[in-house]
Amino acid sequence: MRTLVIAAIAVLGCGNDDVHHLNDGGGDAAQPADAPATDAPPTPGVVTVTVTLGSVASSGVPVYFQNADSSLVSEAMTDGSGVASATMAPGGFVTVIEPQFPASFVPVDQVVTTFAGVKPGDQLRDDVAPAGTIEAPETFTLTVPTDPNPAVATYTLFSRCGDVDLTPPVSLARKHPAAAAANPPISVAFLACGSAIDMLVQTEDANQNTLDVLFAGNVAIADGSAVAVTGDYAPLNGSAQITVTNVPAEYDEAEYELELGPDGSLFRDNSFFDTSTGSGTTTLPLLPPLTGAIAQSLVELDPTGDITDTQEQASWGPITTSVTADASAFRLASWASFPQVDTVDHSVRWVVTKQGLAPDYVFVDVFDDRADPDNETQDDWDWRIVAPGSEDGHVTYPTLPTDIFDFNFHDTDLELGVGDDMFAATSPGGYDAARPLVFDVIQGFFDPEALPVSTGSIVIQQRADLDARGRVRSHPRGLRHAKRSAAP
Repeated sequence: MRTLVIAAIAVLGCGNDDVHHLNDGGGDAAQPADAPATDAPPTPGVVTVTVTLGSVASSGVPVYFQNADSSLVSEAMTDGSGVASATMAPGGFVTVIEPQFPASFVPVDQVVTTFAGVKPGDQLRDDVAPAGTIEAPETFTLTVPTDPNPAVATYTLFSRCGDVDLTPPVSLARKHPAAAAANPPISVAFLACGSAIDMLVQTEDANQNTLDVLFAGNVAIADGSAVAVTGDYAPLNGSAQITVTNVPAEYDEAEYELELGPDGSLFRDNSFFDTSTGSGTTTLPLLPPLTGAIAQSLVELDPTGDITDTQEQASWGPITTSVTADASAFRLASWASFPQVDTVDHSVRWVVTKQGLAPDYVFVDVFDDRADPDNETQDDWDWRIVAPGSEDGHVTYPTLPTDIFDFNFHDTDLELGVGDDMFAATSPGGYDAARPLVFDVIQGFFDPEALPVSTGSIVIQQRADLDARGRVRSHPRGLRHAKRSAAP
């Protein structure tokens, strides 16, 4: 298990004081043949961090580089490329004091971001993109193929940039059915979508039952262009069976969700089912094989009793007719308490059960609120950290220098606690692969698009929101899609 004791181990291994001791013959004493070799100190190396604002380089941003014991390696400002770097031993911290924004963007005065357990060679990224940034839409003309199914009444386009009703107006369909069936080009406006996106076209009958789907991957788009989607429609392919086995007793219900596209923006369907006997089975309508499409399968375990976390295995790859998940193979050690900030050792702690695997890494966000010395105003900030996973429910924050501001936790602070978006995870490549991505523009780095593999799985452990979970259960979704507006 990775911990933050690498530097301490290295110090203990340095035992050669370079003094020659004499034996009876006056020469250097011979070392026993079986004497263990002295551990070499860790080799320092360059660690870089790139800070961007909406993917644009952000210069003049303060960055602290610290060893595992919080001793300062260097303090730097990002250059014109948004880059700061330092030569460090493995196991230390890199902390970015992010640029501040108006309250309309960020509801706190400051955000502080820390990468823990960094290693020489790391190329870390922190993309600061405040919500509400205004960007010009891309407007283009879109044409999709006609579905030969005679029962088709409506067409809908789904994409990560928005959904569009492609069905001609009812008045046109009544007066000119041939024109409606030909799918005339429709003007589409997408916001900040880039140069290429995946698209899924769905057709439905007059009763809004899904008939056929067409997937088109990596379709090029540009403002003012004419885009013609190509491909063949295929019908839904029966049902997929989902089975979850070896579910621990503290998780009495499961949810299965099938998604297509980032965040389920192309297709999403789900089902809740009971696992109180240690296993459970459910079914969902199955998408047809779609060339080039990668589906994401999510199995979430919901807690009971005093357990405070949900656990979700997200797997992605080609669409399949059945899914079997062994919970004992992916289950992480459960959280048996809510996390608390410990101001004495500058850490966050929570109780972890003995059963289950340790995560590769954990993300924690602490909110802090402190009165100014004049007591007339308050300073508040969020300090988020990603760190190697631990078996004992413990994440240590660095103690930062106070030349800019004292961001360190104090028991006299007005409000100090852990935010709801705390999570732990295991993923392909472990913490080494995830560390550079966590605070990048992707943010949802457990999307398959964020990793350089086309198949695999990630286990995500999050704080359970029991109230929200109850609301979701009271509104079962059935077969549906992720409807989102195509324009703000």
